Amino acid sequence: MRILYTICCCSILLILAGCRTSHSLVEEQDYARLNEEASKHRTIVVLRNGQQVSASLLRISPTEASWVDTTTGAFLNVPTGEIKSVQIEYVHRSALEGMGFGLFGGVLVGAIFGLISWEEGYSLFEEEEYVLMNGLSWGIIGGVAGLVIGAMSKSWNVYHVPAQEQPSRESVVSDSP
Repeated sequence: MRILYTICCCSILLILAGCRTSHSLVEEQDYARLNEEASKHRTIVVLRNGQQVSASLLRISPTEASWVDTTTGAFLNVPTGEIKSVQIEYVHRSALEGMGFGLFGGVLVGAIFGLISWEEGYSLFEEEEYVLMNGLSWGIIGGVAGLVIGAMSKSWNVYHVPAQEQPSRESVVSDSP
């Protein structure tokens, strides 16, 4: 029963912690960092019309972006203003975060159980040893459970692309005869 409780607590901690990190593309170095990260990880480009495209070989600048659609193999080149965000997946980071949360939660829950359940005369160990053993045991179980849950949940870096202003009707001059 304790193992089920520990796994549930660790799962709730992972869900509450969230696994998304948001960035805004403001300066040239932000675009360079995005291009570098995108070259190493699975990338999804979210367009302003709501379409999501799985991308490889992404190159984005303040004015234009290009990539290869991994589902169709097509090379796409669009103005950066048509992109809402770029999402980059990190599987290993989420697994390590999950393991950390699970380990911490397991040690905490195990130590509390050890403090509550230890009774003098009924245990082969002193109170400190009993609490430590409980904490370490449940920490290992929580860490393994967190590793698995974290790997399944995935972690994302989301880069929000600023909307580019559309020219107003007054500034557009027509040369029609």
